[in-house]
Amino acid sequence: MRVSVVIPAYNAEPYLHECLSSVLTQTHPVEEVIVIDDGSTDRTRSIAESFGSPVRLLQQKQGGPARARNLGVKEARGEWIAFLDADDLWLPDKVRKQLSALAAAPEAVLCYTGLLALKLDGSRVAVQAPSLSHVDAMLSLTNVGIPPSAVMLRRETLLQVGGFSDVQKGCEDWDLWFRLRKVGTFCIVPEAETVYRESLGGLSSNAEHMYQDFLRMLDRVLLADKHGWQRHVWRRRIMSYQQYKAAMTARHAGQSAIERKFLAASLATWPSPLWHPERFAASLVHLRRSLTR
Repeated sequence: MRVSVVIPAYNAEPYLHECLSSVLTQTHPVEEVIVIDDGSTDRTRSIAESFGSPVRLLQQKQGGPARARNLGVKEARGEWIAFLDADDLWLPDKVRKQLSALAAAPEAVLCYTGLLALKLDGSRVAVQAPSLSHVDAMLSLTNVGIPPSAVMLRRETLLQVGGFSDVQKGCEDWDLWFRLRKVGTFCIVPEAETVYRESLGGLSSNAEHMYQDFLRMLDRVLLADKHGWQRHVWRRRIMSYQQYKAAMTARHAGQSAIERKFLAASLATWPSPLWHPERFAASLVHLRRSLTR
């Protein structure tokens, strides 16, 4: 089982050396490491080149991580693709454990691991991987928290579904995992083998931006196989849940007005308290906080 590692990199100078070192010290060696320089203006290219032949450097004009990953997959020689963002890294046994899990589940097209969240203060906090049952239940409603850096997947199947959508500026991982789950099963390495760097001010912390990216995939992907009344009902349910998620993103960012807007939209879009009642609990919390200010 040959593995190609695909690393999109844009101005990744502070992190790329540690990232590549974590790949090249795996207990199970990989077939190749492909770094796609996405129009960087810092030392990303020279750092990748400093590793010599173990690392193959590709370059493109800045087009975003989805396009960079697709280029890497196109050029890859391995049967399996392992994605890694340039600011993340792996623990030494990550590749070996994923290959073992895939060998035990030959029908699987994708394997993901648990995470260690790398905090701004340098500490690492284990993040439980979503269960397979949770993925199946929630993937049509929300991004289930499987970052590309934790994923190994079958290259043939990835090409079959068309790779990452470069229409998406966010949610491109959710978009792809949803399409892949339609054609095959997933498997899991529950241990935290992927170190995922947290950051402030990224697109994932922008509630408005992430909601707009969700809307780009709603009809094209999430509702593609639904029609008539079923499509109408599920459209409102999915929108209601994503409005709630956007409200929680705004709460985390301290944006009370945006939180209030999305909570109100969620309850208006699907007013039944039987549909994910945590939406109502969140609204009560917001109301109580507003009254005590």
